[in-house]
Amino acid sequence: MLNEIKDWGGGEVLTLDLASSLLKNGVDITLGCNRGSILSKKAEEAGIPIIVFPMRNEIDIFAVIYMVNLIHRDNFDVIHCHTMRDHVLGALAGKYSGKSLVVRTQHIHFPENPSFMAKLAYTKWTDKIICNSEYTKKSLEKSGIDSCLLEVVYNGIDFEKFKCHAQHSQKESIYSEFGLTRGDIIIGSVGSLFKTKGHEYLLKAFPGVLEKYPDSKLIVVGDGPERANLELISANLGIKEHVVFAGFREDVPEIIGIFDVMVVPSVWEEPFGLVNIEAMYSGVPLVATDVGGIPEIVKNDYSGVLVKPKSEEAIKQAVFQIIGNKEYRNKIKKNAKNEILLKFSIENTSKNMINIYQDLLLKSQTPVE
Repeated sequence: MLNEIKDWGGGEVLTLDLASSLLKNGVDITLGCNRGSILSKKAEEAGIPIIVFPMRNEIDIFAVIYMVNLIHRDNFDVIHCHTMRDHVLGALAGKYSGKSLVVRTQHIHFPENPSFMAKLAYTKWTDKIICNSEYTKKSLEKSGIDSCLLEVVYNGIDFEKFKCHAQHSQKESIYSEFGLTRGDIIIGSVGSLFKTKGHEYLLKAFPGVLEKYPDSKLIVVGDGPERANLELISANLGIKEHVVFAGFREDVPEIIGIFDVMVVPSVWEEPFGLVNIEAMYSGVPLVATDVGGIPEIVKNDYSGVLVKPKSEEAIKQAVFQIIGNKEYRNKIKKNAKNEILLKFSIENTSKNMINIYQDLLLKSQTPVE
């Protein structure tokens, strides 16, 4: 399995959890990571076999040669790629080794301007493309990818990470660190701070929330290029004292556990959004934008509240609906938990992947070990 990203995001969380689950289910897996990546450190801590080597760009011939040698040495049956760069490199290695099948998990929709090499990887050198939602699948089909290559497998989460923290989270230390009190209503958001994530609309909604619920606090977890701008917006709105920019955190499950409402205000066509199912499993009522693949996960007024993107008014009213109606809030929480238990476990995801691997190997007449 390959993931070359050095930073930490939803795709890397999924890669780590999937690799761990596959290992537990008897798959002989090795995770290939880029030098200096957060993923490599976390995989090592989790006891996942790893190989660390440079993946500098899509035409890093040294990375391809290195992987071809590994394939011949260790007899890898499948190369499972997670990003554009490692997809191109892994597909080239699979092609030139003549031994490995190539699988790609597509975490986002098809890129607007793929390179020539990327087009070849998608159309000529890949045996199966795993789409994390029907939305992602349709995006690839519209881009000319053969539908026979595509299969939807929803992302899943490791329940153990969140079950434990939901019951035994260190709430007191988190409350103390963020300057919170037990009477506060805590609105939370988790995600990288990019323009596409729509945090500015959540910030613009928050003065209205404070007007009705003066004891509210907003916790923004994550880091990224928009942080300074978002901090400036909060200062200009006069809400700085009520907003905590928590930055990148290792203890996301614990922090989610203190939220009264989670808001995911994405303004781009979010293909899936792992944080949605993390909140839903944790018993935190969810407000999310009606974009991309999110409606496949969140059923409006049943397992969460969907709002139109780029609308601070819609976010504010959704938060009011949840905070102000205990019966509605409890219904949302119960239905959300049931949906996640039924459809979105990492165990389900890994079992689906194993079935795909076995099917591909059978079709290629490669014996399954």
